[in-house]
Amino acid sequence: MKVKSKGINDFTKAELEELATNGQVIDVRSTLERFFGKVKGATHVPLMKVSNFDGPKDKTYYVYCASGMRSQRACEELAAKGYKTVNLKGGYGLFTNK
Repeated sequence: MKVKSKGINDFTKAELEELATNGQVIDVRSTLERFFGKVKGATHVPLMKVSNFDGPKDKTYYVYCASGMRSQRACEELAAKGYKTVNLKGGYGLFTNK
């Protein structure tokens, strides 16, 4: 299953926070990384626990990490389980440098 990608900077902070309010933003970074900043309301699912994710499958999930590499892997794993995903390439580091 092909995973879609979109640049994290394609979204405003408000747009990402709105998606997070709807439970559609997943942060796969470590707890320590989140200490330094996060998208408000994002669901924290560390990469090594993505296989346990059991959210509704009627939504599209926007997944981010620090750079876009781990989130790509998470998207692939979630897509294999039948989820619609978008990898936020560039990651949180790029987003905070807007």
